[in-house]
Amino acid sequence: MTYDIPDSLTLVKKRTQIEAPFDEETFDDVKGTEVLRCTWNTGEYMVSSKKSYLTVTISVKSGTPTNFEFGSGSVIAIFKDIIIRSKSGVELCRMNDPKIWNKIKFFFDTDIQNREQVRNMSGFERENVSAGTTYSTADPGNTKYEFGIPLDYLSPMFSSIDGSEYLPSQLAEGLTFELYAAPLNTIFQTSGDPGEIATQYNIHNIKFRLDGVILNDRSLMELQNKCHKKGLEWVCHGVYKQDIKNYNEDLDVQNQINYSVSQALRADTVYQFTTRNLFTNDKCQFVTSSREFQYRSGTDYFPMNSVKENSARPMETYIQATYTHPLSNVDLQDFTLSKNTIYSANLNLNDDLELSGIIVNNSKTLEYNAKGIPGSEVFIDVSTLLHYVKVIKIVGVNISVAT
Repeated sequence: MTYDIPDSLTLVKKRTQIEAPFDEETFDDVKGTEVLRCTWNTGEYMVSSKKSYLTVTISVKSGTPTNFEFGSGSVIAIFKDIIIRSKSGVELCRMNDPKIWNKIKFFFDTDIQNREQVRNMSGFERENVSAGTTYSTADPGNTKYEFGIPLDYLSPMFSSIDGSEYLPSQLAEGLTFELYAAPLNTIFQTSGDPGEIATQYNIHNIKFRLDGVILNDRSLMELQNKCHKKGLEWVCHGVYKQDIKNYNEDLDVQNQINYSVSQALRADTVYQFTTRNLFTNDKCQFVTSSREFQYRSGTDYFPMNSVKENSARPMETYIQATYTHPLSNVDLQDFTLSKNTIYSANLNLNDDLELSGIIVNNSKTLEYNAKGIPGSEVFIDVSTLLHYVKVIKIVGVNISVAT
């Protein structure tokens, strides 16, 4: 008689939590801290992009008690730039003004179950309210709020297109992060005195809490065999953002992107107020400021007919946004509150083929063409985000990036 021992039903052999501290853990206007740096030391562990977090604590140090909020954005507003480099120094991702991408991902690219979890931990506003979530600082000496940003909300690099959750150990080991601080007057929407913000708020205890796993022997052997033969590929989203300013309400907006991309999947354009006021303006709101828009690349138009609006209720724009973002849970009322309006287009030339995006380069630019709403706010920042396929190839400890 013989006994056959079945293979393990799980791919995971070992699991642990890894803390990755920064060289400094505090953003402080008084101290003058502008950039924090962190290098992961994960060894043989793969890192989960959905169960790993960047944690932040915001506390009140002194001064008159006040309230603060992040408007319609999240705690990621404390960063103005995020740069990620590989162990060998190759730049894998550069995010300028990451709160724009972060907000689009939360409202338009997240299923409703995950959205509610992220809303609470990342400081997003409550649903269907005109004002943001307010954090009270009635007890300045002891008030602390802790926030967590999942990795796949921190950077598009951690949003794998094929659904992979675990970052290969060859890529995770030695990753270096540079987080640049945003000015405090662009972070908070507050009722306090702007002159006292630097002395009242302390952003500290910034660190990574990583969920690391080691696969069982059979899975690890298959993975290493693949890596040694042809290298690993981590396929994720890349985002390129270009800003222009529209100073005239009657001026037609044209934003051109000539960034070289071999497979652009979609484009999103948002309008934001240029004037940033601590008391009134929501630094993350996406305002309604277009009555007609369309994207063009050569002789191809996205959508085929320009999207036109006849009133302040942008139904056609809303339908186009939900078509481009199938996971969107934003209802029409929330979309038209002048906080969450985006002008989107799917760039797939053939919807029957998966990942059939267009080529964008110097000779074939992508244009965003729009007409403004008469009488609207004249000082507007226009940001167009190009979402494209990005491939990070891993061979041993050397990493190359292909787009």
